[in-house]
Amino acid sequence: MITGATHSDYLATRRPTHQLSARTTVPAPLGDVFEFFSRPGNLGLLTPANMGFAITDISGPMAEGTLISYRLRVGGFPLRWKTRIDAWEPGRRFVDAQTTGPYACWWHEHRFEADGAGRTVMEDRVLYAPPLAIFGRAANQLFIKRSLRAIFSFRSDAIRLRFGNAQAALRTRVAS
Repeated sequence: MITGATHSDYLATRRPTHQLSARTTVPAPLGDVFEFFSRPGNLGLLTPANMGFAITDISGPMAEGTLISYRLRVGGFPLRWKTRIDAWEPGRRFVDAQTTGPYACWWHEHRFEADGAGRTVMEDRVLYAPPLAIFGRAANQLFIKRSLRAIFSFRSDAIRLRFGNAQAALRTRVAS
């Protein structure tokens, strides 16, 4: 199974206070799953429509250092967000880290591992810190944690639909 995570300099300067983990078994080969997730345009397919997600700019092909700008709505409020691909290991993992956006820290690691019989285990780990210190911690308890869990549950359902076998793709956990 997938263990551990390699941290970046990003996490040394922006301290996360919370973690969200999600694990999904996808009924498709590793190459197909990684290729799908490595195309930024597919992120919109994995985001609830009410968030109005749209990529506004991308600095080049997916690689370490690529910058991706987005716009979206959270709770009806429009937000702009920019991430940098902090790690890029094709077929294995990649990391996107927020450079500008709503969080004091947002580091999202995507890991992929073949799981026999043409299946792939996909693990997400988000290390984050809400903004505004104590107010952000309160917002996390009241709103943020629940919203993130709902987004990752939606994402798991979308993955099941995308890869065509709703019974075979299992969301085994979304935890924080």
